[in-house]
Amino acid sequence: MLYAVMESDVRTLSLMNIVVKYADDMNILAPSDSDTVLHEEFDHVKLWADNNKRLINLLKTKEIVFRRPNPRLSAPFISLRFNRSLMLNY
Repeated sequence: MLYAVMESDVRTLSLMNIVVKYADDMNILAPSDSDTVLHEEFDHVKLWADNNKRLINLLKTKEIVFRRPNPRLSAPFISLRFNRSLMLNY
């Protein structure tokens, strides 16, 4: 029960970011347009862990970036013709 009480006081720096907790796991969800950069959020969580005498296993700590594919960013198909002209085909 003590762990549940301690775990419930973890907060994000930004209201845009979300902390998701399950048992002894914690995830920070931060959108790309967040007003706080992710390393500042993580520093805040590390400070919370130090103050509450908790350990963060840095070997299991990962950053995963999710994004929707943007068709405008995909490389165009390039076809070359050897008569001194270059034609781009999309």
